[in-house]
Amino acid sequence: MTANEIKSQVDQLKIDAPEVDNGEVQARVQRLIGLIKKSLRSQTLTAKTQKELARLLSLAPSLKDHHTQQLDLLDLAVSLLIESDETNHHQPLTGNATDTTVSHASKDSNVSKASNASKIFKGSKKEPKNLVFVQETRRQIDQQSRTYPDVMRAIFTGNGTPYIRLVSGLSWFFFVFVLAPLLLLGATLVVREAARDLADYTEAKQTAASLTNENTKLQGANAQLATEKERLENRNKALIAQLGVTESKLSNLSEHLVVSSEAAAQNGGVSARQVTVSLGTLEDISRDISTELRVNDTVGPVPAATPLPSPVTLESPNNEPNNEPNNEPNNEPNNGTTEQAAMPNAGSADNPVIRPTAGSVPEASSASVPAKIRDAAAGAITTVDDLVTNRFSLILLAISMGALGSTISVIVRADTFIQQAQQSDNDLFLTGFFRPFVGMSFAIFCVALVEAGIFSGLFDIDNRQDADRAYFYVAIAFVAGFSERLVRDVVIKTEDTLAGPKPRE
Repeated sequence: MTANEIKSQVDQLKIDAPEVDNGEVQARVQRLIGLIKKSLRSQTLTAKTQKELARLLSLAPSLKDHHTQQLDLLDLAVSLLIESDETNHHQPLTGNATDTTVSHASKDSNVSKASNASKIFKGSKKEPKNLVFVQETRRQIDQQSRTYPDVMRAIFTGNGTPYIRLVSGLSWFFFVFVLAPLLLLGATLVVREAARDLADYTEAKQTAASLTNENTKLQGANAQLATEKERLENRNKALIAQLGVTESKLSNLSEHLVVSSEAAAQNGGVSARQVTVSLGTLEDISRDISTELRVNDTVGPVPAATPLPSPVTLESPNNEPNNEPNNEPNNEPNNGTTEQAAMPNAGSADNPVIRPTAGSVPEASSASVPAKIRDAAAGAITTVDDLVTNRFSLILLAISMGALGSTISVIVRADTFIQQAQQSDNDLFLTGFFRPFVGMSFAIFCVALVEAGIFSGLFDIDNRQDADRAYFYVAIAFVAGFSERLVRDVVIKTEDTLAGPKPRE
């Protein structure tokens, strides 16, 4: 077949792309299917031709209305493959047989002779003509017509190639058993810190409110004290003025008594009436002072007054004491003097002493957080601390890291699982979702053994810090999850050990 003949055959099979719609594409695909069916019924095709026709036919569903060039190439490849196989069956296998496709290469006679010798030697095992061309055409059609699905959508739905279904199952497992525990652990830590911050904020807010209240009370007390101080100052001024008048009266009376006593001494005696009148005047003055002191006792101490003069003793000219009876009591002046003398530290007009009455100034109560809020916050913190400290975070770390290690182990051996699924009816989505459970369970088991102290001779856990301990458990869980392929051997050996040696037959 010359180059012009191949070109004319392509022109006959070619269809203009703009005039092709989806219905015409399906019609051409059905025509190719009919051609293959007719060839299989009418002639015996070689095994290689049948395999290549099946591969070409598997490309037909992926061809759409815009794949006109790929459809032309598919039509050409099927036609050439069937015609070449039919030609090989009708061509005599003799030493003089020559290949028409290479007849124009007469310049290299040695290559033509070697090709004829190879065909004579292979006999019935001769490959179909144009097989290499058909295979390359099939690869080009596959690459040009291949459509890649949306990766994220394919992962969530699990629709696509076997590898996509395996990855989809692993992704769902990763979301549920790796991301979810980590998010839960993070949420636990956030709630713990939020509870502490809320308790601190509530306590600070209550303390600030209490301090504000106490400050308001203190301001009121200061205002009250200022009022009392002003009243006391006014009262002290009045008392000072009154005491000045009293002192002047006492001074005049003292002078009068002195003059009277001198006159009595000169006259040779004094009447009892004069003495009684003088003592009565002293009593009146002393009584007035005592009354004023009792009235102002609740206000505060008053400046000390001038002490009353001692009673004057009258003597007769013969230097004998006056034995005239005195029927009037003489205690009140002394009482007034004693009451004044009992206040040696009393203030003066310039430095008054302020003595508040009982209950005039409110006492500041100790500021404290309400018991209900404090107890509720403490209970929340204690509950969260119990969840965190009682191995809850350790279990979440073991689950997530074990699942992560097992997921990576399945991804590494993805080709093995795909080959096993092709030989059986296993669904790769279920394989990707449930296979990592083995490694995750094994990781939890290993962490439980270490935490129980079974390997205390190998690992010193109690003396480790919290961060180092967490890293240690992360490493143990990840390695155990990644070793999920070894679980089967471990289980078999454990069963053999527990069951003991098998009895001999």
